[in-house]
Amino acid sequence: MPKILVTAIALVTLALGCLMAVPCVHDLNGLAMNAAVAAPAGDVKQPVVKLDHIEFAKVWPGFFMKPATKWECKDGKAEPVKETILPVGSVMVVDFIFTLENPNTFPVKMEEAQFTIAFEPGFDVNTVTYFEHQWIPGGKTNYLRISATFDAVTTAGNLAVTSGFKLKEMGLNAGDLLKKWWGGADNKEKKFDYWVEVKNGTATFVLPGGNVIASFAGKYKVE
Repeated sequence: MPKILVTAIALVTLALGCLMAVPCVHDLNGLAMNAAVAAPAGDVKQPVVKLDHIEFAKVWPGFFMKPATKWECKDGKAEPVKETILPVGSVMVVDFIFTLENPNTFPVKMEEAQFTIAFEPGFDVNTVTYFEHQWIPGGKTNYLRISATFDAVTTAGNLAVTSGFKLKEMGLNAGDLLKKWWGGADNKEKKFDYWVEVKNGTATFVLPGGNVIASFAGKYKVE
């Protein structure tokens, strides 16, 4: 076999071997991160997710029931017939700020997270799923902000369907609870005087050797 051909085959084989030995993954910004920095299995530690605080980002004014006039056409003219009550949702946006701690010496990637949200005195009102990827450098802590949107009409309906017996046992009704939960935007102090809880939280991280799921929970009250 010609010497030049043998040399070419050797170079190709070496290049393929290097590509197979050093896999490379990219984050959302297109930055290459070497996946071959795997530490020994015994040295891999699970990342830690904690609820740092919450922020009431926005509450649209107005509550969840609004009178509306029904119109009918008589003799070619539109005339008001009667008033009826129509559900008009008041939207509230709450931001949940988490810390993502990476206790390892190498970077790890968070792939997704999900959690359930409960308002005082303990009624589940929303479930959030988050799919943005992010890298956490070794030995560092990232902050993660996840926004959740609540509609008053939808929340009232969910309470009636899923928590009707609990409301009755506690001597409460959905309307009073929503007035409390949405009322912070209307009182003089602009305070939301109740706690918000994160429950059943899970976050998936990519580590050398496979994925791990970190569980988290927390409770916070805006002071």
